[in-house]
Formats: sequence, structure tokens, C-alpha cells
Amino acid sequence: MTQDEKQEKKTTCTDTVGLGIEQSLSDNAFTLRLGGRLDSISAPEFLGMFKTITNENTVQDIILDLENLEYTSSAGLRVMLIMYKHAGEGHFRFLHVSDAVGAVSDSTGFSDIFLTEHKKAAVRPVGLH
Repeated sequence: MTQDEKQEKKTTCTDTVGLGIEQSLSDNAFTLRLGGRLDSISAPEFLGMFKTITNENTVQDIILDLENLEYTSSAGLRVMLIMYKHAGEGHFRFLHVSDAVGAVSDSTGFSDIFLTEHKKAAVRPVGLH
């Protein structure tokens, strides 16, 4: 394996149960871009994939990009909590949280636990047509 291959590994997985996952590992940071639904059907597969990656690699930071995640259930939140416990405080965060997922995270108190960056609203310049 070359130095560049060691620095960043990318894999794209799209499963048939409604959850798309794009993952990358770079400098001990594991980034997962999720799309679709993280529910009781897709959560066990997602957790299995996470355990495989963390067993085979040194992972210090875990970043979940939730921009395209449309829905998460309590099963999905459970997996996120397992990931948070694996990474530890300050080493797990959400990026680009959609309004729907942000509402679930807020109502369950998870947004108080996890570092979260909400999706920014599109800015339209005033006076330009």
C-alpha cells in the first residue's frame, strides 16, 4: 500500500434497504456521508459496517455528514450513540444536519451531547434578478 493509499481510503456503499453510505478514512478521521433513511432495517447493517472499519483501522475522530439523511429512528440514534461512545467526547460530530434530523436530535437531547453543525440556508443576494 502506498503512502497516499494509507492517508485516505474511500469506499462508496449503497445498500438496498434505503440507506446510502459514502465513507472515507483520512488521518484517523472517519467520515460517513449518509443519505436516505436510518431506521430499524438499515441501522444493524450500518452498525456492522462501522464495527468492521473501526476494528481494521485506527479511528480517532468520527464525522457524520447528514445533509442527505431524510429520516432517523430510535434505532439510528442508538447506532450514533454507540459511535459517540467509541470516539469519546470531542471526537464525534454531525455535519450539515437537515431540519428533519435536527428536530429529532433536538427533541431527544442528542444535540446537547453531540457537536452539531446545522445545514446553512441558501443565501440569495438582494437586488439581483
